[in-house]
Amino acid sequence: MNSTEYHFEDYPLGVNEIAQVLGVKKATVSQWLQRNILPKPDASVNGGRTKIWKTKNIIDWANATGRNRKNSNYESAKEDYTSSGHYWRYDKFKTDEWNNWQTNGKSLKTYKDIQDKARKTADSLEELKKDLQKEWDSLGKFAESEEE
Repeated sequence: MNSTEYHFEDYPLGVNEIAQVLGVKKATVSQWLQRNILPKPDASVNGGRTKIWKTKNIIDWANATGRNRKNSNYESAKEDYTSSGHYWRYDKFKTDEWNNWQTNGKSLKTYKDIQDKARKTADSLEELKKDLQKEWDSLGKFAESEEE
C-alpha cells in the first residue's frame, strides 16, 4: 500500500499544532492569525477558512520573531505533535487499517468464513455477558449479606 510520508520540514500545521509546537495557547495563535502576524499560509482548506502552514515556515518565522518558546526545530516539532496522539494522519490510519486486515482478516476467504467469525464473536460476547451477570449477582448477594 502506498502511503504519503512528509519530510519533517513539510509537515502541515494548523492553529492547534502551531500552538503545541511553539508552546503557546491556541488563542494566542488565533490572535496572531487575525492580526496578520503569522506568515502567509501555505495552503487553505474548507473554503479558505482553515489555514495550513509548513513546519519549516512556522519554525523559521518563530525563530526570527522570538516566538519559539520551546526552541523547537523542524524534526522535534514533528515529533512533538505526532507523538501526542492529537494529530490524525490519513496515511497512518490507512496503513494501520491495512496491517490489521493483513493479520486478522487474511484467513477470511469466503462469505461463510466471515459469517463464522461473526458468530464466534457473538458467542464470545454472550459468554462475557453471562460472566458479567454472575459477577453482578454475586456482588448483589454480598451487599445484601453486609446489610444484615
